[in-house]
Amino acid sequence: KPYFWRRPSQLLRRLLYAVRAWPDPPLVRLPWGLILECYPGEMIGESLIRTGVFEMTTTEALVRLVDPGELVLDVGANVGYMTSVLACAAGSNGSVIAYEPNPVVYQRLVDNVRAWDDLALAKIQLREAALSDRKGTAPLTIPEGGSEWAALGDRPIGRARSGTHTTVPVQTVTLDSELGDERVGVLKLDVEDHE
Repeated sequence: KPYFWRRPSQLLRRLLYAVRAWPDPPLVRLPWGLILECYPGEMIGESLIRTGVFEMTTTEALVRLVDPGELVLDVGANVGYMTSVLACAAGSNGSVIAYEPNPVVYQRLVDNVRAWDDLALAKIQLREAALSDRKGTAPLTIPEGGSEWAALGDRPIGRARSGTHTTVPVQTVTLDSELGDERVGVLKLDVEDHE
């Protein structure tokens, strides 16, 4: 696999993860040098701990699509993995706006971004909001034990592991209200069926 061939240390990390306890939650060094706090019980965390990357094809596409100096958006930022990809690709003259409505996940995103002290990164702005077709509030349904599957609306999506869930009101904003006529280079969208 390419993530082991190009980074043999990642294979060693994967083996160590299998035999020893990691700090809870584990800190993973991404291939581009940034540290990300992740959660092994979630899909992103599991992938990062095992391979050091998440959705390799999407990661590669974003790196190739983003031009240095662009404004890029990470809609559905989760803990910030794709935010880190976009910030590296846009470079120090670019900017990234990351949207995450889930209050618990948003705090993880804030903690991760705060830990990145790299002058080559784009300026990162964080928004605790969901992009939608109107400004206001909407219910965010968070399945028990599956915050990564939270979705706008009054029912959890089918991939949630449990039928038990909580619903919290979250702020919704529109791109027009946020950006006006500002040009966006790349918009990454992962919003669990709220497209």
